[in-house]
Amino acid sequence: MDSDDDNMEEVVEGPLDEDDQPHGFCTVTYSSSDRFEGHFVHGEKNGKGKFFFFDGSTLEGFYVDDALQGQGIYTYEDGGALHGTYVDGELNGPAQEFNPEGQLAFRGQYKDNIRYGMCWVYYPDGACVVGEVNEDGEMTGKLVAYVYPDGRTALYGSFVDGELIEARLATLTAQENGRPHFTVDPDSPVYCYDKSTSSCIAGHKLLPDPYESQRVYVGQSLISGAGEGLFAKTEAETNTVMAFYNGVRITHTEVDSRDWSMNGNTISLDEDTVIDVPEPFNLTENYCASLGHKANHSFTPNCKYDPYVHPRFGQIKCIRTIRAVEKDEELTVAYGYDHEPSGKSGPEAPECGPEVIKEKRHRPEMDRYRYFVFNQKSVVVLGILQVACAGLCVVCGFMDAVFRKSTTLSETRAPLWAGLIMAAPGVLALFASQKKNPILVNVMIASSVMSLFAVVIVFVYACVTLSYGEEDDEIFHAHHIPEVRFVLSRMVKGANGTLLVACMGSLLFSSLIAYVGCRSLPLCGCYDSANGMEFLVPQNDPFTPTELVCTWQDGDERIFNSPMSFMDRCPEQEQQDISTLPPYSRIA
Repeated sequence: MDSDDDNMEEVVEGPLDEDDQPHGFCTVTYSSSDRFEGHFVHGEKNGKGKFFFFDGSTLEGFYVDDALQGQGIYTYEDGGALHGTYVDGELNGPAQEFNPEGQLAFRGQYKDNIRYGMCWVYYPDGACVVGEVNEDGEMTGKLVAYVYPDGRTALYGSFVDGELIEARLATLTAQENGRPHFTVDPDSPVYCYDKSTSSCIAGHKLLPDPYESQRVYVGQSLISGAGEGLFAKTEAETNTVMAFYNGVRITHTEVDSRDWSMNGNTISLDEDTVIDVPEPFNLTENYCASLGHKANHSFTPNCKYDPYVHPRFGQIKCIRTIRAVEKDEELTVAYGYDHEPSGKSGPEAPECGPEVIKEKRHRPEMDRYRYFVFNQKSVVVLGILQVACAGLCVVCGFMDAVFRKSTTLSETRAPLWAGLIMAAPGVLALFASQKKNPILVNVMIASSVMSLFAVVIVFVYACVTLSYGEEDDEIFHAHHIPEVRFVLSRMVKGANGTLLVACMGSLLFSSLIAYVGCRSLPLCGCYDSANGMEFLVPQNDPFTPTELVCTWQDGDERIFNSPMSFMDRCPEQEQQDISTLPPYSRIA
């Protein structure tokens, strides 16, 4: 956050004094690619100026005798900013820091460019950590507190670099000159950092969150058939955090590969992690450390899911109000189902009870084209390997064409054009993994089948040409040096042997690409290739209205539902015995 006085000046643009030193408003570019624009007096910065650093950050303020003095603004490369007090070019005094969205991220003191004394660190979710920092400027010690978004409820105790070690419930009662005063509850349980893993949801499963306990409770839902629901214990304004959504941390691949009925309490945390509340922890008698998973779905919700950094659970999701709610009002969120009147774009929601929706919910941010697009990383790898095998065929075919005399067989140039055909499914797989387009996937499957025929042709070509001997002058170009003729023939034989290996690899990868593509586009009459819909068959009665699930392809990643009779759309499945199928099995 400070300029380097040892930087050697490279270019000076502006007026110079009699000693060729910058004098007046000048632009100086240094060898490090840093640039300073401001006022100089005989080679020294004096007056308003601004540094432009090579990494995109800037430092702006008032310079006296070549050093920044008073108020200065350091802007980070990501857009965040630090407003601080500078003495002789170093941060010394009160400062405030803002994130790229303009929200307050830090408030406190600096000493010699290091945070000092009582400091406040704010999270985007509305919570903060406050306390005396150590000599390294870290929020470490036994007198640190995490303050919840209400500005009163706190956990006061031991922290290391802002992370909770152990603390008790406390109340922030007052602030004097930036110093908070807490009243600690001596009878409070001890709260510790308790981040979940893939197998452990929490170390203290029955220890409620003190903030959440003040705002919500679990009761019988007012929605018919929905089971339990989440209710507001007190009135709450818009944008109030009400509950937290913690659970075991699993991967998207694990969620996508298991039975749909197991994903009733899953929500995406990020691109790699999914939060899940599996059985038996969906029951409050087994787990009540967080209650966000109890919120039911509504097409007109009063809450939404938001990211949250929790002192016990780490990075999770929270339930935040999107309008004012009354005491004892049920809290609902939108799971992502589309609900449009008949005649408008998008299928209507099913006229089934909310319990069906609740049992089958799969949060929109986590769906990731579950019923349409295959695993993206796998297809990318298959596409690259297929293109590599096709490239080998083309290169080896070119070598065969150059070093072999023209014959009826070699004039076909089979490895060249067949290699191009073999590359098509690989290229289409790379595009299909990104575009998520059903037409593109259908073309990819068709090209994979064509590639299999091309593989057979190249395989036969390589097997036949390998039977030629290197001494056959009528096959290979004659050369007066026997050794050279021997090497050339060996090169051609090596190329043809490589063709065989590439064919085997291409055969495998083309088959896998076709298989994955077909699994993504089920060959069932219930499937609409234009929008990626498919029916889910209830276990008990195939003639009752059935939920139709799909994913919208415009990037919104929403789930739609529509009531339709399964037998009306899939008569070919009429004789199928579905008595052994799990609830809502997917037809493949």
